Amino acid sequence: MPLKHGLNPKAELTVEFLKSRVTYDPETGIFVWCNGYGGVREGFPAAKPCSGERAKGYSRVVIDSREYKAHRLAWFYMTGEWPPDQIDHVNGIGSDNRWVNLRLANQSQNKANSRAYINSKSQIKGVIWSARDQIWLATIHVNGKQVYLGRFTDVREAAKAYRKAAEEYFGAFSRTS
Repeated sequence: MPLKHGLNPKAELTVEFLKSRVTYDPETGIFVWCNGYGGVREGFPAAKPCSGERAKGYSRVVIDSREYKAHRLAWFYMTGEWPPDQIDHVNGIGSDNRWVNLRLANQSQNKANSRAYINSKSQIKGVIWSARDQIWLATIHVNGKQVYLGRFTDVREAAKAYRKAAEEYFGAFSRTS
């Protein structure tokens, strides 16, 4: 049995304790404070943007000096269980914590739903320019391994190869842009 959370910030958070501190609206994905917890007026937003290098647009809620990512807290709030692995935002927006936008995922699926790297010459996910060979290369990462999809003179053909592989390997999790 977990310790009473309010006595030890490192104790396991229970759903009951969580619901005594915040409410979560699954339609909007917003957490608000209950009962003036922590000196904040009831009904005020509880989530704040994450900061730091790994923030990725996520939001966080701090309860008893312990920080929780809002999407993981939403899963816990709704199901009563911590997610066994990762939570994926279906639309790719890390601050959109509506219940319909959250789904369980493994690392490979979560990565499949990410966008193309911003510094990519092609601006197309899975397609890179080989300056040495003067050709477009298409690759995809599956279960932590890079899968080579081919060499192309036309960037559109390389993108087509990536799209086909992403749909084959990742189905509903595939994002091609």
